Amino acid sequence: MHFCVVVFVCSFLRGVYDFAIATLPPVAANLVTMPSLVYFPLIGNAIVFTYNLPSSVLNGQVLGLRGAVLCRIVRGNITMWNDPAIVRDNPAMSLPAIPILNMLQTQGALGPNLVFTTYCPKVDPPFATVIPISQTPTFPSTVHAKILPNVYAMVSGVADTPYTLGYSSMSNVVAQGMPLGNFINANGEAVAVSANSMALTMLELATDGYSQGQMGFDLTNPTTPGAYPMMTMSSCGWTPPPRLRRAPTSCSC
Repeated sequence: MHFCVVVFVCSFLRGVYDFAIATLPPVAANLVTMPSLVYFPLIGNAIVFTYNLPSSVLNGQVLGLRGAVLCRIVRGNITMWNDPAIVRDNPAMSLPAIPILNMLQTQGALGPNLVFTTYCPKVDPPFATVIPISQTPTFPSTVHAKILPNVYAMVSGVADTPYTLGYSSMSNVVAQGMPLGNFINANGEAVAVSANSMALTMLELATDGYSQGQMGFDLTNPTTPGAYPMMTMSSCGWTPPPRLRRAPTSCSC
């Protein structure tokens, strides 16, 4: 198994593997390199936020954030745990006047970054002027953050450091035993990640068919009540015979 998505997909295009499953669909450049590439969406996965707060702060509660609040935290507009926008939706917590440390990653698993930066401008319009849509975003130097080399280090960083926050795919967060935060919707209701909330998202945004050449479903910001706001969909690809390949000569992460 490759833990660097860039190397894995590149190796697939070079013909090292016959089939590949990745957290993102092929990009336009892949289709130019390999015009006969056959691929299709396979598995839906939620993009979640996780956090590390002491039990004396949580008071037995699950942290809930509105999407716009989460985006404002990541772009550096909200910096303290006791910010009124956080306190409003977590009244039973004892949130302290301590800075929020963002754990972020710009390489490795690129799907969460692409989904997050696609979602945020929809709920927090100024986000796009600070952090454009990207698999490898550049985060402002004003953000109180630690940049980690990959998603595994990022989730571990949250686990090891109190008063931190990060986002990743649900599978990565669950694998490391970290808590999953709830999104607060426009009605003030907490939406937890679940099979049901993800199914509602996919039912609304991923049931109109899928054609080759499509760059993937946008599974963000659904309007269905109870639907989870951020999801990605892994893609499965089949590599054509060698005579059809015009692949990269080398791969690096």
